[in-house]
Amino acid sequence: LRNGAVVNLGADNAVVAADFDRLFLSQDSDGAASVLNMGAFALTTSRLILGERSSNRTGDINGTGLLTVTGGDIDLYRGTIRARLASNGTTSLEKIGPGLTTLAGDNRGLASTGSTIVYEGTLRLDYAADNNDKIRAASSLNMQGGVLELLSLATESDRAPAYHPRHLVRLGAGASLTIVETAAGPAGARYLHNPVFEIEVAEGARLNHGRLQQEGHDGVFLSTVYARVGAGAAYDNFTLNAGAKLARNEIHVALIGPKAEAHMNGVQLVSDGQHADTTTVLDHAAPDCSSRQTYKTVLAGRSRGVFQGKIHVHRVAQKTDGYQMNQALLLSPDAEIDCKPQLEIYADDVKCSHGATVGALDADHLFFLRSRGIPEAQAKAILVEAFLTEAVEAVADETIRTALSRGVAGWWKRQGVPGGIEEA
Repeated sequence: LRNGAVVNLGADNAVVAADFDRLFLSQDSDGAASVLNMGAFALTTSRLILGERSSNRTGDINGTGLLTVTGGDIDLYRGTIRARLASNGTTSLEKIGPGLTTLAGDNRGLASTGSTIVYEGTLRLDYAADNNDKIRAASSLNMQGGVLELLSLATESDRAPAYHPRHLVRLGAGASLTIVETAAGPAGARYLHNPVFEIEVAEGARLNHGRLQQEGHDGVFLSTVYARVGAGAAYDNFTLNAGAKLARNEIHVALIGPKAEAHMNGVQLVSDGQHADTTTVLDHAAPDCSSRQTYKTVLAGRSRGVFQGKIHVHRVAQKTDGYQMNQALLLSPDAEIDCKPQLEIYADDVKCSHGATVGALDADHLFFLRSRGIPEAQAKAILVEAFLTEAVEAVADETIRTALSRGVAGWWKRQGVPGGIEEA
């Protein structure tokens, strides 16, 4: 299908089948995507090509039917697939990008047995709850680089559903990947989101992992990350906690090879009635490794924050360089923060430090800004932004930094001040 063609294959309640040798969707030069509306069709094709690599042309596939690729390759240059996509287990997911490709349907049966080539593109997986309260997702993806976006969306339900997605990420030697993970839900919905990440970063590889938690105010978010980092590899994690009635972000990182690095930074923005907990466990299990942790918490109204961070330096981990800092800013006399930094060191040639500070906005700084004609709410916003700068600027990846900046701005807006925070 080219030149902006639109094809409708029957009504949504039709149950029919069709076979193709090759399915190719692109668009015309004016930007109108070619669209295949499958309805409930059962469709098979030996090869699937979505969009074009050498241009900005895209293709979209919509429907509730099952699209099965039986052989050859799947090339996802750019476009959106909202239908159910599956393969027969031998199909190779060969190319992703250079544009944005979104898999938004029930793609639990999609597996890639071959290498994936990414042309600086982005693959976005949208996870949404269906009526059976299940998470549907791509079963496995082998990627050589690029950006992977994971979007988890809770939906309204008469009951309080629970979602338990599990993600396994393995980076081969020398590989690089950026993951941007977003969790969100409706404001009034009650639900539990309990994701688990298991991550392996091989020798010389680098993984940038940005996490934006923006769940609905009545949701519960319990997240656990386990990461193992090999020799000369790096794992860079930044987490923004800005939603959910109860949120716990737990990260376990083990540096298992010489000269491995871990950067764990985060911001907790806690509103009235919310509880946010960040717990980190960092194992230095090899020599000549370094780690940096910077976490900032801003609390408004009657809220509570928790930070507990442990650095464990094994006897073999000589020449360890570990740093941990946790700082909290209280915007209300009813806010509370509990801090527990911890060092457990069994090596004798190390450089480790940790610290924790808790305070309120400086009255002199606030007066200085207000005396220059800046409204009180905006003056507080400026001071809070300055407080968060150190943690946000530690994010090296531009894609993650942009997403985090949008998340912080959204939290300020929910407090009643566009671009800033008002006093609770």
